[in-house]
Amino acid sequence: MDKNIKNLLKGELHCSTSYLDRIFHALTETTDLGHLPRTIDLTQNYVNDLHEFLEEQVLQRTLTFSGLPNSKISTKNAIQFLNAANNLIEGLIVMNFNSFQVLDMVVDYINFTYDYAYLFHQICFEGSEIEVQYPRLAVVDVDYGRISEDEEEMEVLPQFQLDRNKVEQIINFGEAKISSLDWQRDKKYNDYLSSGHHAIYLQNHKQALDKFSKALSIKQTAEALTLVGWANSLLGHFEVAKSYCLKAIQLEPDYGPPYNDLGTYLLNDGQIDESFKWFNLAKKSVQYQNREYPYINSGRAYLAKKEYLKALEEFQKALALAPYHDELRNTVRRLEGELKKTGELSHSGDSGHDFNYTL
Repeated sequence: MDKNIKNLLKGELHCSTSYLDRIFHALTETTDLGHLPRTIDLTQNYVNDLHEFLEEQVLQRTLTFSGLPNSKISTKNAIQFLNAANNLIEGLIVMNFNSFQVLDMVVDYINFTYDYAYLFHQICFEGSEIEVQYPRLAVVDVDYGRISEDEEEMEVLPQFQLDRNKVEQIINFGEAKISSLDWQRDKKYNDYLSSGHHAIYLQNHKQALDKFSKALSIKQTAEALTLVGWANSLLGHFEVAKSYCLKAIQLEPDYGPPYNDLGTYLLNDGQIDESFKWFNLAKKSVQYQNREYPYINSGRAYLAKKEYLKALEEFQKALALAPYHDELRNTVRRLEGELKKTGELSHSGDSGHDFNYTL
């Protein structure tokens, strides 16, 4: 199978499973809907049907499952099944099996995922005001046909399906078409990020969340996950923000910002000692453009503990990394001045004075 075709299939697979993962996250992390009997029963059906699909279409009954747990499977645990199945299908795409057999199997699996995503999303849609971002519409079709004429003015939940004919057309069109789709996807992703940052500048945090979420629906990156978390924090949804940071860390452990942001949320919660752990991990991260941030936030944490010398050391390290940061430079000067007055710069220990600085 051609490398670009593999990338196309992996991209569509990722869109469908990420969509269902976002719904599971909404059911279990941001609402209590995961505990409803309706959700629990649907989860059991999903896991049963997933096993049956893999057994019949992937393993061709050369391997059989030994059976499912006797107890009910929680929606939170169903995420593990989703991720495991996704890894299995993606592995088969990468390997050089018969192209059309793999294509049929992957399209069927993606549409199986979308079918269950629709059913789980219905529970969110009817039981809460949580907005779960839809998948991008590149090759995927959307169907609004499940509503009656009387409901045309109502907000409705769309049904997504991957059109096999469209996939074949792209394959027949050749490599240039796929490269064009990748370019368009990257452009949309970057445009949404840019719009989200502009909305933050205008203090329109809800719009920022919408833009960052749309970027995430196009490409699931640690960057987009961290930004969705950040926008949630600005709207006061701190637990949701923390969960997105953890997702970003799991996805790209070398990416620094989610460690720093998670530490910041913990610091704001008053969990000062716990926040240091995440700031230190952020300092050690490989990918971090604004490496001064975890030092600034560590300084803020030491200020909260009234350990002013340690705070000054952190701010000085941050200033060495970002000498252009005027506000930080002024903070260092003021803190140095206060500590000189108390004589604390000549020896270690707590000054016993309260200094109020914000960064």
